[in-house]
Amino acid sequence: MIMTKGVYHIGNPVHDVERAAKKMKDRGVKVYDIPTVERPTGRGFYFFDPDGSLLQLCAPPKTASVS
Repeated sequence: MIMTKGVYHIGNPVHDVERAAKKMKDRGVKVYDIPTVERPTGRGFYFFDPDGSLLQLCAPPKTASVS
């Protein structure tokens, strides 16, 4: 958990960010700017839980296949 300027940030790992975001949206969760995070270390998106906690679902980067 990271705390910056009074905001808690909790990241939870998933295998497929797009699929997780779609499921969350289908269930009525407000998902912010899919994906909001695109880094060499992975990608993810943010949302708020019913208690107002900022959460993130994130996945490691997809690796290039070796032929």
